[in-house]
This record gives sequence, structure tokens and C-alpha cells, in this order.
Amino acid sequence: MTDAIAQAQTIAPATPGTYHVMATSKADPMQTAIATVTVSLAPVVSVSIDPAGVSVAPGAIATFTASVRGTPDLGVSWSVQQSGGGSVLDGVYTAPAAPGVYHVVAAAHADPTKTASAAVLVTAPGHLVSVQIDPAAATLRAGNTVRFNAIVTGAADASVTWTAPDGGTVDSAGLFLAPGGVGDYRASSSSPPPSPGSPTPASSGRSTGAPSTPTASTRPRRPTAGTW
Repeated sequence: MTDAIAQAQTIAPATPGTYHVMATSKADPMQTAIATVTVSLAPVVSVSIDPAGVSVAPGAIATFTASVRGTPDLGVSWSVQQSGGGSVLDGVYTAPAAPGVYHVVAAAHADPTKTASAAVLVTAPGHLVSVQIDPAAATLRAGNTVRFNAIVTGAADASVTWTAPDGGTVDSAGLFLAPGGVGDYRASSSSPPPSPGSPTPASSGRSTGAPSTPTASTRPRRPTAGTW
């Protein structure tokens, strides 16, 4: 007995409604399968934050801007993801006294489920140059992409060099393209050399393959009977 997979691409009609796609076996026309397609004219709301990541001293202020697309309502609600991670009002973030990595979140008024976040590294002054990556891990399918942000502290130059030592590729903006094989891969960033005598550690975002943890581990694509 041989299994086979047939693929089809469906172009949605211009009229909203519920539609069905039917596949009938040529080998046995009595065998069919039906998929349901819902077409909606409602726009897709999306949110983005600029900048995507900053480094500040305890008690310092950072300003963020949120952009909303897909709706006439451009308003957002601001919050800090971590308890005790500082405060934010109309995009103006005030860092807490405790060093750490925190996240400023903007949620669209039109659809509160649509959010964007920016990473904030709060570090005490006088530290050596250091680099952190956010997120520290991600899970995605083989061939898909995920964007990492590098946060440099202790240096005026916040630029980094990105590498993917285990496989896949990562561009100069931190966009990692997963390879075709399943596995664990790293996206590493290092800051430019500092002045003589000042060490510059490198930090890497390590991804693991366990699906139960938020991890840039790759999973195989599943073949589908249709695309709609």
C-alpha cells in the first residue's frame, strides 16, 4: 500500500463567507475529503515597537514608539511584562533600580491580542562591555526565520557582528534563517573590539530542541493536503 500527498493552492474569492475545498481521489472517485475556508474582509491588525531593544542605567528613562497597522485606531496600551520591571506611560519607560532584562509591551486598542515588545537591559554603570541576546531561545520550523536583538552595554558603539556557528544563516540585522534539518542551532553576536585592555565578552542565544520550552530549535515541515 502506498501513501501519497497531493497539494493544491486555493485563491480566496473577494466575497466574505464560508467556502469548502473538496479533494476527490482519481483512483477511487468515491473517496473524498472536504476542508472549510472562511473568508473575511476584516483587516489584520499588527503592532511594532521602535526601538526593539535598549540598554539603560537603573532609574533612567527610555522612549518607545508604537506603530499600529490594519485599523483606523492607532492607539495602544503600554505595560511592562515583568513585575517590578519599571513603569511605562505613553511609551516613556522608567527603569527600576534592580539590574536585569525587562520587556516593554504595546497592545493595540483595536485588538488587544495583537502586541509587540521591546527588550530593556538595565545594568549598573561601570560594568565591562557585555552583550545579551533577546529572545535567548526560539522554536521554529525548518526553513523559517526568527529575529534576534542584541543589547550591548558598557560601550557607546552598540553594533554587533552576528554569526550562526552551528548551521543556518543570520544576517546583519539578527534575522536567523533555520536550516532544513531538525536540531539545535545558535545565533551568536559579539560587539566590536573595545579600547586596548578592555575585554569584550560575547553572548549567544542558545536554542534547544525540547518543544516544551520556549526555544531556535527547528522542526520539520508537515506536508499538507492543501493550502488556503
